[in-house]
Amino acid sequence: MIKPPSWLDPDGIFGMDAPTTCTNASTCGWRGAGCTGEKPADREEDNLGCVSQWYSNWTFIPGEPTIEDDSPLRTYKLACDMNRLISGFDSCKQMPWRAPGSAPIWSPCGVDGGNPQGCPAGNPGKAGCVGGGYGHGPDGRSLKGNTQPTQWHVGEIVEVAFGITANHGGGYQYRLCAVPEGGFKDLTEDCFQKLPLPFVGATQWLQYGSNESDRVTIPAMRVSNGTVPAGSEWTRNPVPACGGIEGGGKWDVAGLCIGSQFPPPAPGAKGFYGPTIVNPDAGSGLRSLSVVDQVQVPHHLNPGEYVLSYRIDCEQTPQVWNQCSSITIVA
Repeated sequence: MIKPPSWLDPDGIFGMDAPTTCTNASTCGWRGAGCTGEKPADREEDNLGCVSQWYSNWTFIPGEPTIEDDSPLRTYKLACDMNRLISGFDSCKQMPWRAPGSAPIWSPCGVDGGNPQGCPAGNPGKAGCVGGGYGHGPDGRSLKGNTQPTQWHVGEIVEVAFGITANHGGGYQYRLCAVPEGGFKDLTEDCFQKLPLPFVGATQWLQYGSNESDRVTIPAMRVSNGTVPAGSEWTRNPVPACGGIEGGGKWDVAGLCIGSQFPPPAPGAKGFYGPTIVNPDAGSGLRSLSVVDQVQVPHHLNPGEYVLSYRIDCEQTPQVWNQCSSITIVA
């Protein structure tokens, strides 16, 4: 999440609304993967403290998929079908995006490394995690919040955005929860599920780089049937990963992404890890791409201090990624 800035970017250095003094493309927020502070000496993981490393790992939907096998909401059907032909097993059937919002998570603000109880659970070590990440990272609810909370008005239509580092497909939602009396540590997924923010309109935008004038309008694909909480609206990640069985494992000699999991919504808007060229004209790479939506702040909210939780349920991997941001709601 890069708009509003997340708790991983407490001073708003990396986000879309970063100060104009942020001129280095390798550290400015539209790349979506800036790191905060120095890595503690007792941790060896490269991604500790980075914006892109806060999630719940190895989580699956508890029931049957509500996004059907042939649904246009699928974001990894090509790779999943290839895997099924090879293994005889549908590895994507229980992935979080197949029933949005139903997969359990460790924290509504994410966990650094995705495996707070170790790998497997109870293992005191940091490594050995099936599906990625590392063990015993801090809970996002232990972070201090934003130094300057974003201000939203009751009933206002506001803009939100996220960037992509590893494109695991799926779809996402933005939710609010009032700050509990006990502080951030008492935030719960149940609280956020009570206040999902409805998306506004049938369009969204892809923004290349930091310039808002460099936007492409695309149709949004949303779903509210079979979601958790019931009737809540989720939006499909509109940027497809590369084609191939791994979604990003095949490149041509120029380092370009071969094929895509579904048709890109705009020329070059596809990618995964590596030096993918997202915008051939700008040559900016996948991390220069932001996905922008508008959401509605509910009219019935009481003014006060809130937390915004961004949740994206993956389809390629058994992972749910979360981040939080401090929001002040005013009348």
